[in-house]
Amino acid sequence: MLVLGAGNIAGIAPLDVLDALYTRGSAVMLKLNPSTPTSRPFLAAVFGSSDRGGVSAIADGGANSARICAAEAIDAIHLTGGERTHDAIVFGTGPEGDERKRAAEPLNRKRVTSELGNVTPVIVVPGPWSDPTWHSKPRTSRP
Repeated sequence: MLVLGAGNIAGIAPLDVLDALYTRGSAVMLKLNPSTPTSRPFLAAVFGSSDRGGVSAIADGGANSARICAAEAIDAIHLTGGERTHDAIVFGTGPEGDERKRAAEPLNRKRVTSELGNVTPVIVVPGPWSDPTWHSKPRTSRP
């Protein structure tokens, strides 16, 4: 599985890698976002290499996404990003990509999972919540 690392929050790419490794049981290639190049040594230290059950590779960000997405060794893709990035990966770009999207004929037929535009699984509902001022009350010390 290819994980295309998000650029807006540094913690998203590692969480996506953990999900692929442990929830899906997949080998992982992580492609960093161009805005997060300094995270590479830390992620490499945390995730190790494929010979230790870690990520297979970490690629730098940039314009090589289309080439990596098309690689034969990649069987699935996960991204956190915008609709344009998703559609470019699935349908291609330009007028041809727009036409493929309208016709629902993907250029890339690999399994693509996406988290787009802060679509998170959190719902806040009204309820009997506790007093929000609890933190300002003095605490009593215990011996």
